[in-house]
Amino acid sequence: MIKSLNIQFFKITKLTALFFALIMLLVLAACGGQEPVDGTEESNAESTSETEGDEDVTTEPIEAVKLVLNWFPKSQHGGVYAADEQGIFAENSLEVEIEPGGPQVSAIQIIASGNAQFGLAHADQIVIARNQGIELVTLAAAMQNSPAALMTHEGVVINDFEDMNGRTAFIQPGIPYWDYLTSKYDLSDVNVQGYTGQHVNFIDDPESVSQAFVTSEPFFLEKEAFL
Repeated sequence: MIKSLNIQFFKITKLTALFFALIMLLVLAACGGQEPVDGTEESNAESTSETEGDEDVTTEPIEAVKLVLNWFPKSQHGGVYAADEQGIFAENSLEVEIEPGGPQVSAIQIIASGNAQFGLAHADQIVIARNQGIELVTLAAAMQNSPAALMTHEGVVINDFEDMNGRTAFIQPGIPYWDYLTSKYDLSDVNVQGYTGQHVNFIDDPESVSQAFVTSEPFFLEKEAFL
């Protein structure tokens, strides 16, 4: 049985889910002009006009863009995949390549290098990037409250962050909120191991702590009968 510590829940209705399906794409974009990723700028530069009888029919040019997720596909990315599957992108003249993220994938770096136009990232990561001189523009907040949490096994007594000392914590390397916690609290005795999205080591260590999203990890662990 696993419990979560310091969870911020957010609720989403079916209507707002559809809204998020449209705005999830518009989270992070690079400033300035970029060459299209697939080099199809000439074919997409002009509208195609056709004459049917006495009427002119103008077809909107299809724009090819790439969207980089902030992690492996999970529940909070559902709006993106729904927009793709249901043709919402196509209806708006977009051909969207969805690239999954992961522990070694940085949407910020990919966008900064010009290899993608849009991506998902945490607000604190964007602030750090801007401070480092990476010119990014935030276009929308897909979530109004962060679903980030730290989860432990049931029965583990953790009342404050310092209670994690003496335990193993599985944390994604370079995640800003952990840097903040270690600077604000004395976590010098926490054995930090890299979080990879796999939970085998966490499950095997009943005293350990793991980062999580309340919308993802608890759901999948319960589905696998570990909750």
